[in-house]
Amino acid sequence: MMVKCPFCNSEDLTLISSWKYGAFDVYRYKCNKCGNKFNYYKGENIEFYIPKSNMVIGDNYAELTYDCNRFFVEKSREPYHISCKLMWSPARKAGKILPVYVNVGALKPGDCVIHYVTQEDTEENSGLKKSVNKRRGGSFVAISKVGKVEEIDYEQFRERLESLRCDLRNIPSWLYEFPLSSESTEVGPNEVSYLEVWEKKYKKFIDKYKQNNSTLFYIELDRVYWFSQPVELKTIVEKISAVMYRAPIIAAYLNPICTDWAFQILRLGCPSPGLFESLGKYTNDLIELAVLASLIAGKSLLLVGPPGSGKTSYIRDLLEGLGIDYVIRTGNPEWTAFDVVGGFDLQGRWRDGFITAAIRMSLESRRPAWVVIDELNRSNLDLALGEYFTFLDVEHRNKPLKVGDEELKVPYSFRILATMNSFDRSLLQKLGFALRRRFTVVDFTQFRNLSHSEEDVEKFCEHIANLPQRELQVFDLEQALRIFELAEPLDYAVIFGEVYDWFSENKGSMLKIQMECPHVASPLDLKNLLACIVDEVNGELRRYNCEVCPVEITPGIAADAFKFLVAARALDAVVSRGASQSWSPKKLLYLLDFAIATYIVPQLDVLAGYVQVEGYNGQAARILGEISKKLRGWGLRASAKLMEKLSQGFNVP
Repeated sequence: MMVKCPFCNSEDLTLISSWKYGAFDVYRYKCNKCGNKFNYYKGENIEFYIPKSNMVIGDNYAELTYDCNRFFVEKSREPYHISCKLMWSPARKAGKILPVYVNVGALKPGDCVIHYVTQEDTEENSGLKKSVNKRRGGSFVAISKVGKVEEIDYEQFRERLESLRCDLRNIPSWLYEFPLSSESTEVGPNEVSYLEVWEKKYKKFIDKYKQNNSTLFYIELDRVYWFSQPVELKTIVEKISAVMYRAPIIAAYLNPICTDWAFQILRLGCPSPGLFESLGKYTNDLIELAVLASLIAGKSLLLVGPPGSGKTSYIRDLLEGLGIDYVIRTGNPEWTAFDVVGGFDLQGRWRDGFITAAIRMSLESRRPAWVVIDELNRSNLDLALGEYFTFLDVEHRNKPLKVGDEELKVPYSFRILATMNSFDRSLLQKLGFALRRRFTVVDFTQFRNLSHSEEDVEKFCEHIANLPQRELQVFDLEQALRIFELAEPLDYAVIFGEVYDWFSENKGSMLKIQMECPHVASPLDLKNLLACIVDEVNGELRRYNCEVCPVEITPGIAADAFKFLVAARALDAVVSRGASQSWSPKKLLYLLDFAIATYIVPQLDVLAGYVQVEGYNGQAARILGEISKKLRGWGLRASAKLMEKLSQGFNVP
C-alpha cells in the first residue's frame, strides 16, 4: 500500500518518526504539499491512517496531557514559580522525612501537575487580580509536566534561586491587572526574581529548614501551559459530586488525583478554541445540526446517496473538523467477524479486527477514534459484526467486549460512520431491520437540499396551534433520556461533554421550546408533538390486516426519534451559548421531518413488499398513501415523500 496524505492524497511525504504500538508499526508523516501531519498504522492484516486533529482541550494541552503518567494537584500561594518552571517543597527536617510532603518525593519525570493558586496570594502590591481570587477563593490556573526531581540542601537551593528569573509575559491577563514593575522586582519590567518572592512570602517557613540535615525537593518543569480561563474549585466539586469516592482534591501541598478529575479541570480551563467554532460551523446548516444530534443521541450514522454525492468527503470533513480520529475501510463481501472484530489466528494468537483496533486506540490514547466504512452495503455487516452487533446499541455497553483473553470497555462515545450507494439495489436488503435501527439512516442528497416552503410552515404552525394532549403508549421518558447520562469522563467529555452537561442542568425545561409561530403563545412540548404524529400514523396502520400485523410505530422506535429531538435541543443551546431561547418553525419542522424520515419511516419498509404482492390498488398501498397525505398536511415533505415511495412498492433507505 502506497502511503498517501489522508488530507490531500499527496505522496510527497516526510517521515518524522516511527515507533511500535502493540501489534502495529506506526509511522508519523508530514505532508510536504498541505503541511498536515498524520500517523500511518501498519499491522499484519490491517493498515490505516489517523490524522492528528484538534482536541477539546486544545492542541498544546493535548500534546502534554495525553502523554502524562499520573496527575497531581499543587496548592500554592503564588504563580511565579510556575512561570519559572519550578516547584519546591521541604523534604527532610533534621534528617527525618516529612510525611506531609511525601507525594512530592514520589513525583517522577512524565507526571503532570495541575496548579491551584489560593486566595492567600492576593496582597497589596502583588499585582494579582484581587477580584479573581476573592470571588473564587482560589483557582486552577495552569498545567505542567515534571522534568527532573532532586533533593538538595538549603544552601544549594538558595544558590539556584539567585540566578532564577521568571518571565511574567506568559502569565495570562485574567490573572494579572498589570505586570510587576521594575521598581518592585529590581529585575526588569517583565521579570521577577524568584529568590525575592521566595524570601518575602516564605520567610517564616524557610527559617525552619536552615538547620543541619534539612533538605528540600527541587522540581524542574519541562513544559508549562496556562489555562485560558480560571477554574473554580467549587465548579469541579459540583461536576464530580456523583462519583462514589469523595477523596479531597485540595488537601496537602501536593495531591494525586484520578485522570477523570484531571480532565474535567482541563476541559474547563483550556477548551479548544476550535471546539465551539467547529460545532458552530457544523450546525450553521440544519443537516449538520441533525447529523450531530443523531450522534449525540447514541446512534451510529449511515449516509445513503448516489455515487459522487460527497458522502465520504462529508464524513471525513466532519470528523477532522471536530478533532475525532478515525479508521477508514471500504466494505468487502468477504468480511467475517475475524476482519471486523478479530479472532485467533492459526498460531493461536489473537488478532484485532479494525473495529477492535479503533476501540483499543481510543482507550489507550484517551482520545476518540471512530470507524468509517465506505460502501457499507458491499459487506454482509449483519454477520461480520459478530459479538459487536450488540454493542452498536450504547445502552448495552455497560458490559465489556470480550476480545480473546481480554475484556475491553467500549466507550459510550464510540461510533461507526458509514456510507451506502443507493444505486446498488441488489445489495440493499443485506441490512436487516435490527442493524438499521442501530444507525441513523440518512437520505443524504434529500436532506442536504431540503428546504420547507412557506406553505409547509403555515401548515405546521396551524397544527401545533391546536395540539391535543397525547401520550406515547408505554413510553418511559426517564428510560429514553437515560442515554444522556450513561457516559462519564473521560468517555463523553472528549467530544460532546458540554452538550451532556447542558442536559443534566436543564432537565426540567429541556422538553419545552418557545415557537415563533402565530397563535402559539405557550412553549411547545416536544414529547406531545411527537406523540400526536405517531398517534395519527398508528391510527392508519391499525386498519391494515396482514400476517405480520399489527405493523405500527412501537414505543422504542418513537423513543429514538424523541432522543434525537432532545439532543438537537441541547446541542443548539450549547452552540448558541444560551442565546437560542426560541426556534423558528422552519428549524423545528426540518428537525421533526428528519426524525420521522430517518427513525420511523424505515421501520415500515416491510410494507413495501406487501404493496408489490397486492398491487398499487391494494390495502397496503392505500394505507401508506393516506399516511403520506397526513404527513404532508403537517408540512413534513421529506417524510411524506418516503412514505409515498413505500406506497408504490419501493424500499426506502
